[in-house]
Amino acid sequence: MIIQWSTLNALGKSKIVKSNYVWIFIIPLVAKNIDVISTQLDFDITLTFSITKLFYASIFFCLGTLVYQLRCPKLIKDYTNYGEFSKDLNTIQIIADYHHQAREQIFSYIEYEELKCSALKFDVDTDTSLKKTINIHISKTLTNCVFIDKQLEADYFNHVYNDINQRFKIMAFSSFCLYLTGIVFLLSTSVINVIDALKFFKVF
Repeated sequence: MIIQWSTLNALGKSKIVKSNYVWIFIIPLVAKNIDVISTQLDFDITLTFSITKLFYASIFFCLGTLVYQLRCPKLIKDYTNYGEFSKDLNTIQIIADYHHQAREQIFSYIEYEELKCSALKFDVDTDTSLKKTINIHISKTLTNCVFIDKQLEADYFNHVYNDINQRFKIMAFSSFCLYLTGIVFLLSTSVINVIDALKFFKVF
């Protein structure tokens, strides 16, 4: 199963994940001061099994987000499609730069030649007036000038986006598993709370 970074992008930005980060700070604070809080409120407070699961969910969500932030290519973080990219008045050179940034990430297996070959696929028209010029990195210090057909800019963006969206598969899968584990803990908390509520109201 191939997990794409765009999927993790949507998952990490979801309200369910974001709203649970707070518990990683609140629950340990309450646990540390539970005796003081019980004394002040004049009744016993205990951390239930469902609350501890909520804490574990927040931990896994944070770990999943950490992996995502460290390894997800910047283009995927910044944009979801070419429409968003073009709205910011970005030039076609920015697309090539995003591709190069993915190449420069640690443990990246993207070769410099791949960057050039990706761009050359969109140098089709013979009329140079219908082309844009971009600089492609062919080494750490050297760049090569390449032509891109103006009308193929969106296609070039989609090609680069789809390419890096499926890179760093192990880290993407790790981030997904961490998010999934957090969701499992969260769902189990919800189920336990529903069952406890039903018992309290003597539904069964």
